Amino acid sequence: LKTTTLMIGFIVLSACGADTESSITQIQSHTDTGSFNIEIAGVHQFDHTGKKAKSFIYKDDYWEFESNGAKLRMAGRFPDDSSGVEKTSIDLEYNNLYIEFYYKVANKRTRVSCTPAQEPKGQIKRTIHQDLSSSGSFSIELVLCRNTYTSEEIAEIVTPTVVKGTFEKAPYKESLF
Repeated sequence: LKTTTLMIGFIVLSACGADTESSITQIQSHTDTGSFNIEIAGVHQFDHTGKKAKSFIYKDDYWEFESNGAKLRMAGRFPDDSSGVEKTSIDLEYNNLYIEFYYKVANKRTRVSCTPAQEPKGQIKRTIHQDLSSSGSFSIELVLCRNTYTSEEIAEIVTPTVVKGTFEKAPYKESLF
């Protein structure tokens, strides 16, 4: 009986330790990926606290943000850079502006992809830090939202709509792969 009680106590303590360890890992992963908060005007919102959250900057002008199955990719052209100085994008790159997320359509969870106009409207403001991470904000107009798998337009999402967000210390990534 004493042996059984000790074994049960050890299992319970081990389980508690595992929970604590995963919580610590989760907190560290948010720190490693920076912080961000993204909202598509009244339609969807996601941030750095969600499952599998990550963000990064690549080559000073391309960002990706992911969390809970939602993903935003954006890029812009900027004037010559100086570290530590906020810069506003000269223009946005159409081929690298894209957001994808889950949305309820006719009571079914549907994968939705939204894109801007061919000549995108909006801007990205960003500061590159000494460690090459970046912080900033953005606002981009989206004109088309479709079912990712069927390409049907999603009538429930009124377009144009705007995706806005802020990000802090998005880490620099050497390559996209």
